[in-house]
Amino acid sequence: VVLFLDFDRRGREGTKCLKKHFERAKIKANLSYWHALMALVGKELPCIEGLMAYMETMRKKIGVSAG
Repeated sequence: VVLFLDFDRRGREGTKCLKKHFERAKIKANLSYWHALMALVGKELPCIEGLMAYMETMRKKIGVSAG
């Protein structure tokens, strides 16, 4: 299972809690994408729902088209 919750306090706590529950059920929780993205943008992007808008803003800042 890939977990991809928000990066704010509630999201981090929820991620920890879900990971524990999945592990108790013998299901491996994959947090690698979550950790990698949080390391890159965690402070600037507290909520996953804003990821696309954030990416578009970054594209405009560096002058790269979305196509």
